[in-house]
Amino acid sequence: MEELLEKMRKYCAYQERSMLEVREKLKPSNLSTEKIDIIIKKLIEESFINEDRFTECFIRGKFRTKQWGKNKIRQHLILKGINSNMINTHLESDLDKDEYKEMLKKQINKYKETNDVSSENGMAKLFRHFIGKGYDYENIKNALKE
Repeated sequence: MEELLEKMRKYCAYQERSMLEVREKLKPSNLSTEKIDIIIKKLIEESFINEDRFTECFIRGKFRTKQWGKNKIRQHLILKGINSNMINTHLESDLDKDEYKEMLKKQINKYKETNDVSSENGMAKLFRHFIGKGYDYENIKNALKE
């Protein structure tokens, strides 16, 4: 079990992990649920797992590198087992509203350079594209007005 704990320390040190990710990584080891809980508790005590830190890094990373919107980030954090209250708190505090709007405007301009949006069908495609990236309808509409 000590060997597996060391392996999980390295796994968590490589990048931020959620508790659910670590639990999923430990499942194939055929350990009992109690032993998995002990390993996770030890990792939390040693600060290898920190859900607050994970949430903050995940939001920042997905927004800045993949330019995801809040809705897509929220969905993926829920899949990672993060509490909705924590997600909402971090989305409000970690994402600057002005930076969020500027990122969306920049992406829309980039999209317009390569796609025809002069027709109704073109605008519908633009909206579908950005809704798929996690932006909500109102933000897209406002960015287009500006």
